[in-house]
Amino acid sequence: MILLVVLVAAAARVRGRHITALVKARYEERLEERERIARDLHDTLLQSTQGLILRLHASSRKLAVDDPVRQELESAMRMAERVGADGRERVRGLRGDVDHARDLGAALMAVLEDAHGLDTPAVRLVVEGTPRPMQRSAAEEAYMIGREAMLNAFRHANAGTVQVSLGYGRQAFRLRVHDDGVGFNQDAGAEDGHWGLAGMHERAARAGGSLAIRSGRPGRGTEIDLQIPATFAWKSPYRPGMAGLRDRLRDALRRVRRAPRG
Repeated sequence: MILLVVLVAAAARVRGRHITALVKARYEERLEERERIARDLHDTLLQSTQGLILRLHASSRKLAVDDPVRQELESAMRMAERVGADGRERVRGLRGDVDHARDLGAALMAVLEDAHGLDTPAVRLVVEGTPRPMQRSAAEEAYMIGREAMLNAFRHANAGTVQVSLGYGRQAFRLRVHDDGVGFNQDAGAEDGHWGLAGMHERAARAGGSLAIRSGRPGRGTEIDLQIPATFAWKSPYRPGMAGLRDRLRDALRRVRRAPRG
């Protein structure tokens, strides 16, 4: 009996090491791909945007201060600078330099600055439970899902209000973005590419969570509902011994099962 227990424990340890190595390899591959994308964006889009800003600046200086065309150019310059700043922030996020785990609510409220002159509705932040440190990957994916949902509401929903709710529960983290706008046809939204639904679902899966999207009659608006189990959402202290081994093995198995294929 003792020998059997020892063999089972040894097999579990070997299996745990194998799964941990697999998860680590996938994570490293993802980091490498993100670094490549970040380099490409920096060397192409951001550099081109900066060049455009310099050309606009040079052209505007050739015109009189009170020339309406100069004012239009300067307005376009300011917008290009905001786009460039937003792009640099996204590149920093791809490289892992941005930590949304510190204050996810504040990060989402800052999305209002990304609206670039859109006629934005009133935005309300509701926090349920006591905020706690989140795992970096979970916070990052939650932020990007919430940002996409908010910008979609600003651009397409014709809403009067948007409510962002963060729920810090014992069993799960929950993010809801609800607007009172016109709603939308989910199939049509996926076809025309405006809503990014597939990307939201992929992000939820990478975070180890699930995403529900509900859209009803005009006035009922749209709700984006993300839930991430506590295992993947929260930073937790290291547990030594067999208890810690069981936790790590369970977490690794769940991540492998939920990870997108391909």
